[in-house]
Amino acid sequence: MHGDFSRWTFDPASGDRGVLSFQGRIVLDQDLNKQWDILDYLRRRRTTHIVGPCGAPEEEAGFAITAGGGSATAGPGAYYVHGVLCENAATVNLEAQPHLPAGAPIVRLNDGSDVTMAAAPDGQYFAVLDRWTRLITPLQEPDLLETALGGADTAGVARTIWQVRLVRAGGLGAAVHCDSTPPAWTTLVNGTDGTFRARAQPSTTDDGPCVLEAGAGYRRVSNQFYRVEIHRGGPVGTATFKWSRENGSVATRWITSSGANLTVASIGRDRVRGFGPNDWVELIDDDRALQGLPGTMVRLLNAQDDILQLDVATADGPINLASFGANPIVRRWDGAGVQTVTVPGGNDGYIPLEDGVEIGFEAGTTYASGDHVTIPARYEINDVEWPRDPGTGLALRLPPQGIEHAYCKLGILAKDGTWSLVDDCRDIFPPLTGLVTMDMLGGDGQEATPDPLDVTTLVALDQPLRVGVSRGQTPLAGRRVRFTVVEGNGQLTGGVNSLVVTTDAAGVAQAAWSLDSGTQSQRVEAELLDPGGNRRHLPISFSANLSIAAEVAYDPSNCPPLAGTTNVQEAIDALCQMTQGGCATYIVTPQMDWVALLTSLQPREDAHICFQRGRYVTQGAVTLRGLGHIELSGCGEGTQIVVNRAERAIEAIDCLSFGLRDLAVSTPDGGAAVGQIRHLNGTITATGWAGPGGFIDLY
Repeated sequence: MHGDFSRWTFDPASGDRGVLSFQGRIVLDQDLNKQWDILDYLRRRRTTHIVGPCGAPEEEAGFAITAGGGSATAGPGAYYVHGVLCENAATVNLEAQPHLPAGAPIVRLNDGSDVTMAAAPDGQYFAVLDRWTRLITPLQEPDLLETALGGADTAGVARTIWQVRLVRAGGLGAAVHCDSTPPAWTTLVNGTDGTFRARAQPSTTDDGPCVLEAGAGYRRVSNQFYRVEIHRGGPVGTATFKWSRENGSVATRWITSSGANLTVASIGRDRVRGFGPNDWVELIDDDRALQGLPGTMVRLLNAQDDILQLDVATADGPINLASFGANPIVRRWDGAGVQTVTVPGGNDGYIPLEDGVEIGFEAGTTYASGDHVTIPARYEINDVEWPRDPGTGLALRLPPQGIEHAYCKLGILAKDGTWSLVDDCRDIFPPLTGLVTMDMLGGDGQEATPDPLDVTTLVALDQPLRVGVSRGQTPLAGRRVRFTVVEGNGQLTGGVNSLVVTTDAAGVAQAAWSLDSGTQSQRVEAELLDPGGNRRHLPISFSANLSIAAEVAYDPSNCPPLAGTTNVQEAIDALCQMTQGGCATYIVTPQMDWVALLTSLQPREDAHICFQRGRYVTQGAVTLRGLGHIELSGCGEGTQIVVNRAERAIEAIDCLSFGLRDLAVSTPDGGAAVGQIRHLNGTITATGWAGPGGFIDLY
């Protein structure tokens, strides 16, 4: 801000929250400005903590982007950008915004260049809301002058400036979303990395604190507020800078021009606060300021009677008034005009300005036009006020004090010959009074047993469907909730498929739900309604299932006869088929007395003996005599019948038939048992692996 200020003293890290005046003291601009800085800082921080870095109020969400053909627009309303409110009064074309000079390019490409929407190559772009603060003085708005005080300029106005710009996000086929961080966006938000440092020229002798070396320290007899500002941006060695001992506040309105002569509103009240021969001035206007562009630097040959005579040969740009836009002004700078940003090899890398004041830049960094710092210089201490390292006493490197831009993404646009909107990236928040939530309290995931013979039969769930409506921790009574059956043919309380329920004193609304007997998975949605009957909350979904055997998984690995079945219904059906004709199936586990089970079978009984995985030990032959159709089955090598080598494992005598499947017979040391299986009379079948010695021996 190029105002006539004495200094800026607010430090956000200080924790200051207000300026308190003492009685009978002088009122200084720095105190009033510090109070404004404190309030502005606290307001922005508080808003950011509540809203987040970017957000639009739900009932007045602004800057909605639309696009079509060769143009795009931003809608009316409000948007908060890092704690600062931006307001758009009406729908505006992006190339005709209120804070954008006519014809100014608004599309930022990957190389940092700016072009118009028509010149932008096909691809995808972020629509970005750019916000910063600009000082408005009577130079821009004469209405700020107080006529009652003879037209005195008493203060300026800090104004929020916003522009919607387009930033390259990727090609047409690129995967771009609102959280993407392509190079052009990263470069934009990170800004430049150049830093500044300042000091008063140090003494080279040590003659004590009361002796000031000639040429050391700040040597002017007045207090000044120096401003060092980047003129043309770029890296060190390319960028240029200018400086002023009056914070660049000596300026006047430019009225007309005739060749090298400029007519201005005033050349100043005195030589200190005005213009004179050999002064360097900058010719600039609002259009350049709003685009972050520098003006024309030129030296004065003379200043007299509100006429400034230019040394045309020194100008680095246009000097004719017709080349300038809104509110052209002439601003005085001190020194020898613009200088190149360098880091000298000597003098600790500092560049002298005047009377002991020195500025330092950082090698290998880049600066942008408008980057600046201010340096209070005080006669009373023969020094400048600049933060120093407490350990070394050396000046700290600080980032620019401005211009401070903040950015928020509004949407994604695509250009494929013509412009179109891809996505809306705005974050929209409700008012605090509208922060009503609805939560599921119970009733989800229940099961009911249907009537398999009549699919129209309704089966009531044990628990009702319950939701709670609240604002924070406060339950809200009298709020309407609509329950609707959206899958299945079930019914709610009262035999209906849609029901509106009012919350009770505890903020709870509930409904009973009965399922039909034919739809396996059924669903109900609960919606919070506003007074007009419109949904104001995302629906809550309740699901329920019929409890049927066909939907319960079954693992047949321990029961080979049921191999191939995958659910309980199939297993029961298979068992039903196996037990038909009087055949019983016995499941044997290693923990059971399997020998007793086999020898307890009744004469001519048909039986299927199913051995689960494990070792089945017998000290002698197990005899099955006079039985019916007998089948023994196991799990292959996983089922081991272990018997002494001198014994047979099983003898089947006078059985109608004897079947053997997937059983392993061995001795304790893993060898083959003698005989293994003996069968007399009747038929025998054997399949699967039956031991190390072979399938079966017949006697």
